[in-house]
Amino acid sequence: LLFWYFSEGLLKGFSFYTSTNIYALVAFGCYMVSVALGLLLMEHVGTFLASATLSLLPVIFLYGTTAVQIGTMVLAIGLIARSFTSAIDERENRIRYSAVQILRRGLPAFFTAISLVVASAYYLTITGGAYRLTGENLIPRNVFDAGIHVLQPTILSRIFPGFNDKMQIDEYVLGVVTRQSGIRPESLTPRQRRELTAEARQGFFKDFHITLSGRELLGDVFYQATVKKSNDLIGAYERFIPGAFAIGVFLIIKTIGLPFSWLVIFFAWIILKILVALHVVEERLLDTKREEVRWK
Repeated sequence: LLFWYFSEGLLKGFSFYTSTNIYALVAFGCYMVSVALGLLLMEHVGTFLASATLSLLPVIFLYGTTAVQIGTMVLAIGLIARSFTSAIDERENRIRYSAVQILRRGLPAFFTAISLVVASAYYLTITGGAYRLTGENLIPRNVFDAGIHVLQPTILSRIFPGFNDKMQIDEYVLGVVTRQSGIRPESLTPRQRRELTAEARQGFFKDFHITLSGRELLGDVFYQATVKKSNDLIGAYERFIPGAFAIGVFLIIKTIGLPFSWLVIFFAWIILKILVALHVVEERLLDTKREEVRWK
């Protein structure tokens, strides 16, 4: 429940730096560990399926009962049932109990189910309600700034010599023009410098249709230009972007699921050992009978 409560903010952007998004990820981790314990300890598929289905009900209340969501939920419940039966098969067919092997069989189908539900929730988030996908939430400013700081000393400084995101736009434009033309800035009068920078500034950014005074910081202008181009791209392909992004979210979660599942398995194994040590659960040796056919 906590994951779905906090996930709405997470699905509206790709930034993981806010406390709400961190709460969502922590809640998801705790949820998956509890699922892993269920795969290890529950005996009946009905009990596990009912518990898992109840945990998905908040999605209906948060994102509505659309055909997409209902269809996704039905498919997810089928995958969850498959997850438990795979874990049960592994438990019953092993001579020596192994929590790691059981979870390796059961968790992938459950991760696929959760990936589908989250992807459908993301699809409904960007296609319904007041929320609208824009360049600002596609590329949050803090992510853009982090990328600039990484790329500035290497790639950006080679493509745009003298680039500094804290530099005023007229200062940068004047430097570019004087380097290319060979004119020394000190040889220009203040009026000539203003006219030269105004003309160059207009030429540099005419394709972005951004009104500039020359005192803006280079990083701010680059972000505005990036957002404007992103909005133009979103507008041209607006019909296809929600579905494409939902598929992307599904694939990202599936990709992250591989290393994350090992983290879940580790914590579930630790908790299981603690439960055994506290005698909450017990280890038992069972006599098993096996049928076979041989020559007389």
